Amino acid sequence: MTIPPPPDPQPLKEKINLQSVLVFLSTRKGMRLLGLISLALLVLAGAGIFLLSKYGSPAGLFKPELTPPTSLSELATQYPELGAVLQDPKLDSVYKDFLVAYQEGGLEAALELARSRGLVNDQDELRLTLELDTSDSQMLTSQLEAVGIQVTAASENLIDVSIPLSLIEIALASEDPGGLFQDISGLEHVTRIRLPRRSIQDVEDVKIESLAMINAQVWQNGGFTGKGIKIGILDMGFNRYKEFLGSELPSSVTAQSFIAGREIDRSETEHGTAVAEVIHDIAPEAELFLAAYETDAEQGAAVDWLVEQGVNIISHSAGSIYGPMDGKGREARMVDQVVARGILWVNSAGNMGQAHYRGSFTDADGDGYHEFSPGDELMSFTPKGMVTLTLNWDAWDTGDQDYDLYVVDGNGATLVSSENRQTGAGDDAAEIISYLFGDSGPYFVAFRANRITQPAVLDFYIYNSKIEYFSPEYSITTPADAVSSLTVGATSWPDDLLENYSSQGPTHDERKKPDLCAPTGLSSAVYDGIFYGTSASAPHVSASAALAWQAYPELSVAELVDFLKMRALDLGPSGTDNQYGFGRLWLGEPPAIVLAPSATETPRLPEPTSTLEASATSAPATAVSTRAPTPSPLSPDRSLWELPLGLMAACVVVPALLGLAGIALLGGIWYWSRSRAAKSIPRPAGVPAQANPALSQQPVTGGSDILRLCTNCGRLNRPGARFCSACGQPLVETRFCTNCGQPLRANSKFCPRCGSRS
Repeated sequence: MTIPPPPDPQPLKEKINLQSVLVFLSTRKGMRLLGLISLALLVLAGAGIFLLSKYGSPAGLFKPELTPPTSLSELATQYPELGAVLQDPKLDSVYKDFLVAYQEGGLEAALELARSRGLVNDQDELRLTLELDTSDSQMLTSQLEAVGIQVTAASENLIDVSIPLSLIEIALASEDPGGLFQDISGLEHVTRIRLPRRSIQDVEDVKIESLAMINAQVWQNGGFTGKGIKIGILDMGFNRYKEFLGSELPSSVTAQSFIAGREIDRSETEHGTAVAEVIHDIAPEAELFLAAYETDAEQGAAVDWLVEQGVNIISHSAGSIYGPMDGKGREARMVDQVVARGILWVNSAGNMGQAHYRGSFTDADGDGYHEFSPGDELMSFTPKGMVTLTLNWDAWDTGDQDYDLYVVDGNGATLVSSENRQTGAGDDAAEIISYLFGDSGPYFVAFRANRITQPAVLDFYIYNSKIEYFSPEYSITTPADAVSSLTVGATSWPDDLLENYSSQGPTHDERKKPDLCAPTGLSSAVYDGIFYGTSASAPHVSASAALAWQAYPELSVAELVDFLKMRALDLGPSGTDNQYGFGRLWLGEPPAIVLAPSATETPRLPEPTSTLEASATSAPATAVSTRAPTPSPLSPDRSLWELPLGLMAACVVVPALLGLAGIALLGGIWYWSRSRAAKSIPRPAGVPAQANPALSQQPVTGGSDILRLCTNCGRLNRPGARFCSACGQPLVETRFCTNCGQPLRANSKFCPRCGSRS
């Protein structure tokens, strides 16, 4: 017989080490240690899930130390040439930041700040809004244009202007770099210079699916298509609308842009076109008027134009997060004035359900910064591109409580701020920041009390981002807060549940809003996908109102609103509430009279008992849902799957997988030790059994009776065998401690590791 060659010593050593580990793990002590490690890893994974669900983002776990920013007074001392303008209470702080950026880094630095803060247009012209104490702006317009400043929009007491870059360069390079702003501030009737405030679109990222859901198809089949009704669509832009004329839109529409320097289909969005698509699907014969705007001054001009066109309904799927939200702000008053002229105003409620924070100012440590929770003065957020942040507080009537808003980076340094002065009546109780972020952060917001006499209720809104703490209640935007606005929230098309982003009431003066909810999340040819948001819900109500007004032309605006409210399907809590309002839009059955194109008579309004009652049997049984939303105020966003993959892996996935692998290994070793013992040869007579099953066949005496363990395959061979009966490799005489599995030296009586007698 040929004797096999001895194995290579290095692989043999590795096999012996691996075998020693397996043997150790098969002992009671090894199994106990492996079990404890696996359990610890699973506990770590569970702790990761808890912490991430509690704090909602990496920033919630790791927050920087807040570094107080340089005050305007300190900057005025540092740059004495800017002292007067930095202390000017009429000038918005963002323009003061612009001047400081020029002093620190020159024109290029100033322009970079202006672009990131939305101060300039596409031609790098500086944009300003002037607030006046009069609505007569003709003389002021002439004064501005005489020095090369262009007036781009005027509405009531607001004027939008743009200053050419050439004038800016001359002013900044002069001995008085802030003189241009002070010259404008000193003009008669100018009470404030601020950044033009832009509305935000209530879209999250409609077609035939919604017709049956609201029973509009039955109305269309009965001849009610919105014919004779003029609907004005007030929006931020109508890109590509010409592509859909004659298909998703009527063959012709009346369109007008009020955006400075831009055509209506050359704006930044096709949002208004998607809204018009929804309206045309439901009311295909309604006449559409498209009006585009960006700033609040442009909005006023656009509304005036729509009123001049004789529209019956204005559909507005946008809003502002700046204002008192109590029905008394500028935009809310504008809506009330429009409705007083017999025009129905339908407004989206807003998408601030998870982007709004509400809390009373708290400063336990006395450093002036608001605490979102005990000891926590920073609230994290994850921005997406251009983000608008607004802090409002409940001092609009007095204007004498002064708070400031800060955006902080990951090092705790102030990235950008809004520090306008609030000194008395007429000053807005708000601060606003628009900023173009280059990454998703994390970043943080901080609120500081500058001069206050009592704690205020703070309302913070953020557009195009998510925040660590959010409060769905009181998240209605403006002008959705207007008393006369028919305000619409969003319900999911498949199941009628309230969308978590849909803004909820009450308004800040405790009125219930929204008034109705309507479907969202339906297909859109304009977006070539799904149209989400309260932006998609509001036009459902606008178009449905057109069908009802065609059927009942003698209804007043108030009666038309009641008609829609009383037929709505009650969802959520019984009765009206601040989530669904009166319920989800449902038109019920149309009147029995079928309108034909040749009809010569207009149907009369039936008696209220037959018209303004909702038919309990007309609603589809599957449409009603009793589930009410249960968001918790001031609770974090608990969507773990939206966290960065690396953080999820480090805190949850890796520990969980290792822990589960350890448990599986423990079971495998137990099974291996049992099966190995069962497959081994019978124990020689007179040899006592060992405690460790894997070693139970090993004798404890020396000599030729010692079983031989194969270090290659782990097989236990008969006493005296020279080669393994399984793999043919040479055998090494080895004994192991029955307590801890440690290999023993020849003839040793005690284990060198645990001291047990062997």
